Amino acid sequence: MQESRGLSIASFVLGIASIVAGWTFLAPITGMILGIVALRRNTEDRTLALWGVWLNAAMLALTVLAIVIGTVFLGMGLLAIPFLG
Repeated sequence: MQESRGLSIASFVLGIASIVAGWTFLAPITGMILGIVALRRNTEDRTLALWGVWLNAAMLALTVLAIVIGTVFLGMGLLAIPFLG
């Protein structure tokens, strides 16, 4: 059980750190995996594991949204090139 507690705490810390520091890919995926593993092991700190999963999922969702918006704007810019000259 002690190992599961460490996993849930690590997931929560990575979730907060990824949002505060702006880590967008590797840390949220790692935190999400750690949180899911902690939940599967029926940890005592279920709340921390759930918060870790949700925070990491939110950061991954924001990253995907930023990539989609950036791709749309890049595509619109590339489509506008023939009309600018």
